[in-house]
Amino acid sequence: MVLPTQHLLLIPGRSLHSSPWKNGGGSTREIMIYPEQSDVQHFDWRVSIAAVEQEGNFSQFPDVDRHIMLLSGTSMVLHSDTTQHTLLPYQPYSFPGEASIYATLPHGSTTDFNLMVRRDRAQGTLQAWTEPYSGLLEAGHTLLHCAVGAHEIILGHASHRLEAGDTLWIRQPHEHQQVLKVQPQSTGNCLVYTHIHSLT
Repeated sequence: MVLPTQHLLLIPGRSLHSSPWKNGGGSTREIMIYPEQSDVQHFDWRVSIAAVEQEGNFSQFPDVDRHIMLLSGTSMVLHSDTTQHTLLPYQPYSFPGEASIYATLPHGSTTDFNLMVRRDRAQGTLQAWTEPYSGLLEAGHTLLHCAVGAHEIILGHASHRLEAGDTLWIRQPHEHQQVLKVQPQSTGNCLVYTHIHSLT
């Protein structure tokens, strides 16, 4: 993906390509990786959606902070050597990428949203928005992923409509300030808000 010279890009859900895992346990659709032309071993940050079909080990990513949020399915249980955490829909969870994690699926297959950030280069946050929002856009990289329903995104004088599966990427320079407004277009909507602040 070649990033535009301007600071905004709409990524339609239908344009995402699914890559099956080597172990056959699921597949991943990459939304964006930065810098562009990076791979899964060399990136500052990466945003993707994973379809998990069977239980198994998570891939380990040393020096990477991982943030995950369940988008569909009832639950996923993450087991490590010291803890156990149950993922529920739209509740983000963070853990170090070098941790040894085994995932079980008590109620069948799931879909999850993933943010991976190399901790010496950037910091990231993940939230689920279900209500209208209005506020100043933070400097750095922002991705708005429409998980359920449809949303109108108003940035400055421009308006963008996101359907389920679409993502809007915005890069906000530190010297600029814009107001971001989010308007759900019906009830039962969910927008995944991702923000990445570069440290370098």
